[in-house]
Amino acid sequence: MGSKGRILIVEDLEQNAAFLEKIMTAAGFEVTKASNGKEALAAVKNECPDLILLDIEMPVMDGIQACAELRKDPAHESIPIIMLTVKDQPSDIVRALEHGADDYVFKSSTKEELLNRIAGMLSLAKTGTLPSRYFFQKLKRSH
Repeated sequence: MGSKGRILIVEDLEQNAAFLEKIMTAAGFEVTKASNGKEALAAVKNECPDLILLDIEMPVMDGIQACAELRKDPAHESIPIIMLTVKDQPSDIVRALEHGADDYVFKSSTKEELLNRIAGMLSLAKTGTLPSRYFFQKLKRSH
């Protein structure tokens, strides 16, 4: 059976990244990992993932900055970005969405919830209806 797609896991804590990798590979995904936002930007260019799981709190470049940088390039418009984090304040969620994230999932979520959110985002990406399309519309209007 073929892969369900390529997922880039961006997580600075190796044990968390390894745990996510185990879940994703068991679910049939190919996985690439990066440990900070700068590595994520390079990995996106080299690997062209189908979806990005992006932590917020990381060294070098945090997830919000990485998301904003990725969203500056229209070539990445169709890649769903799911913020996967412990940060649970409404202001954190709004900030992530304002910088181009498509979804926001807490690390305390179940494996089933995470996999369902991933499936949903991949489905929306195929139809060109990712939530971040509003981010790109707003960006285009401001230029």
